[in-house]
Parts: sequence; C-alpha cells; structure tokens
Amino acid sequence: MALMAGIIYALTSLFLGICAGLSAPKNHPANEGQSTPPILGRATCEQLNLVKRIEPVKATVPATKDKLVKQYPETPHYSIPTPEDVQSRLAGNKLFTILDEKDGYWQIKLDKASSLLCTFNTPWGRLRFKRLPFGLKSSSEVFQQKNSEAFGGISGVHVIVGDMIIAAVDEKEHTEILHKVMDRAKELNKIQYKVTKVRYMGHAISEEGVQPDSEKVEANVNMPASEDKKGLQRLLGMTKYLSQYIRMKPF
Repeated sequence: MALMAGIIYALTSLFLGICAGLSAPKNHPANEGQSTPPILGRATCEQLNLVKRIEPVKATVPATKDKLVKQYPETPHYSIPTPEDVQSRLAGNKLFTILDEKDGYWQIKLDKASSLLCTFNTPWGRLRFKRLPFGLKSSSEVFQQKNSEAFGGISGVHVIVGDMIIAAVDEKEHTEILHKVMDRAKELNKIQYKVTKVRYMGHAISEEGVQPDSEKVEANVNMPASEDKKGLQRLLGMTKYLSQYIRMKPF
C-alpha cells in the first residue's frame, strides 16, 4: 500500500496545468461511472512547460441526452493537407526551415463544456483535461484549423498539424517570412534553421526537389522478415509511404 501511495503521489504532477479535478459529482453527473482511465506514454512524464498561444476551443453541445453527447460529440471538419499538397508548392525555393510546435495539442485551452466531456478516471479521483488531449477523433482537425488561422496567411509558410515548413527563394525572403512567424509564436522547439536541406513529414526537401528520407529507407531495408499479419502490415505500410519514389512498382 505504501508503494502504491508513493506512485500515485509521484504521478499527480503529470497532470498539473493539463487537468483539473472534479470536486463533486454535481459538476459532471452525466459521465459519472462512464469515464475511462487515460493511456499515456512515458515521454509525457517529463516536466510540462505550457504557454497559451491559441484561443480556447468553443464546444457546441447538442440538445440531447448527455449519454448521446458522449457517444456522438459534434466533430469539426477541417481539411488537413497531405505531404503531397505541400510538396507541390515548394518548387523553385532554395532555403527551408522546419519548426516543430512544443507540446502539440496542449497549446489549445479547452472551454468548460469541452473540458467536462474529457473526463477520465485515475487512482486519485476523476480528472478532466483543461487542454486539448491527444487521441480524440477531432484533435488533429482542431489543431490544424488553429494553426492555419495563426500562420496560414503568411506567404511561404505551410503547416501539417504541428509541423511547419518555411520555404523561400533567397535569404532576404526567408528572413522576412521567419520574422513574421516569430512575431506570432512566443516559443519554438526543435528547429531546422535556414538550411539547404530539411527532413519534413518523412521526406527530404532541398533545392534539388523532394527525395525519400534516408532514415526511412534504412528502416525499410533493415526491417526484419515478417512472421505474422501485423509484421506484413508494417512492411506494406512503410513501402506505401515510400511508393512515390519507386519507379517499377510490383503492385
């Protein structure tokens, strides 16, 4: 029991700034007994450095029973560009920069209605997410929409969910674009800054065009022989990802 208590105490810090507790059943009566525990990767146990960059997401709750609201939440529909969509706009550019947004979906603060719908069980009680959680069906579309609204109006900037690429024909244009982006973003992490070749969404982009990422190719070559259905699916998935570079396709 002492060990369990110690583990629970240590893990409470994981949700600081991300979640809020529910002090009484009246705050969330409909989902009582229906919430589920979250599945979290080890990487999220590091210290969380959160900043508010994007306005809260406003949730529209249908006028129906709460059980149906939980099963069929209103989902926003926003088109997410594919790597091919972005690649088609990069021709003629010579300088590229990659920006990876820190903490991803957690940049978006939820309003109260959305937060209550994101309730889950833990050993120390029920908690609700205060920021957009990973794993929801609509999370990527909401995040894409907010990023497009924040950076989409800047020429030479392209965003796929949380991965941003800046493309310019020369250093002067590149600097101007980067200054505009920096004015809108307070803090950035993992930057490939003003280089002639970048890795973006599994592809290598340079003045010479789009090429397969050497790490992806190496992983495909060194992949162990498939021994079951899942192994074959992994191989086919990786092969399909690189299929645009295969001249003579066997399928």
